[in-house]
Amino acid sequence: AQDVQMLPLPISKAERGYALADGVADVPVKVALPEAQAEWSARTHLARVIAACQRALLLDAHALLASHGTDGVEEGAVDTEFVHQARVAVRRMRSALRTFRPVFGKRRFETMNASLRDIGQVFGGARDWDVFCDETIDRIARIVGDDDAGKAAMHALRDEAARQRREARARVLDYLRSARAGVDAIAIERFILRFDGRDGTPLGELAPRWLDEHQRRM
Repeated sequence: AQDVQMLPLPISKAERGYALADGVADVPVKVALPEAQAEWSARTHLARVIAACQRALLLDAHALLASHGTDGVEEGAVDTEFVHQARVAVRRMRSALRTFRPVFGKRRFETMNASLRDIGQVFGGARDWDVFCDETIDRIARIVGDDDAGKAAMHALRDEAARQRREARARVLDYLRSARAGVDAIAIERFILRFDGRDGTPLGELAPRWLDEHQRRM
């Protein structure tokens, strides 16, 4: 995995085939979080939350690669919703790690959190420019003014923002095409397998205290 560009796909060939036949193979995938069960150990619930996020992340990543092929980045080539949902999946994984931090060691938390932070920055950079170019810049245009100076400034701003957006999209695709993306995905899978089904304090005993702590901080 460290030398070969390969990215795990979390569905079987049959699932993929039916999705292709139904025309939904490359539809953006949202995280479908598991419903918490009080009798589960906290470690089991954490593993299943991470697994749900991992599934969405990988499916959206594969859709991005499939929609773009192997050529360079072109304007509009990367669907913004795939990037958005991939970023959401990574952010939810990091939130779960922070919430469930008491049930696993500091070293494991720091290693996994650092990896997810780096992945999130790749997708987050592209998402930020998508939002700026598709939404924010039009709001700016409404207050800059429509005189010659204002139009010139907006034209320059749009050109520069489009350039930054292309570069951010290229970084997403470069990451997904790299061997590192596969290594990161395998590390997340290892984390899931290590915790799923493990004994420990039931979630029903820990959740009330954790929720109270979060509420106090809010």
